[in-house]
Amino acid sequence: MTNKQQVNISKFDALNRLSSYSEDVEKIYEDIRKLDLINDKEKRKIILNEIKEKYRSIKENLKAEWNQLEKYETVGVVSKFYLPALRDMLHNSTLLPVNQVAFKNIDKLQHSLYDIKDYAEYWINQLEQYKI
Repeated sequence: MTNKQQVNISKFDALNRLSSYSEDVEKIYEDIRKLDLINDKEKRKIILNEIKEKYRSIKENLKAEWNQLEKYETVGVVSKFYLPALRDMLHNSTLLPVNQVAFKNIDKLQHSLYDIKDYAEYWINQLEQYKI
């Protein structure tokens, strides 16, 4: 049996990381709203590609953090709040493959973004109530 090194983060750092996911989703929502205002097909394609890249970045960051934390024995804030938050955002959200993000299914992307943001905000709320 291998003993894993323990890892924890501060409540402040966990709140900041979760808030950044929520903020990143909000930025994508802003870009989606721009799509409704633009008629030029080329400009719409550019914005859609920016949306795809931002969404890809969120998914990659979630996966990278999850994979990194799995290497350790998590304790404290990480085990009680941050790891469950990552699990919810990654595994309980309906994540859309980036190559399926398109004009015709923007509603599916919005649903996926809603899940990520909702879970992030849920865990922010839980963590804010936690007394250390």
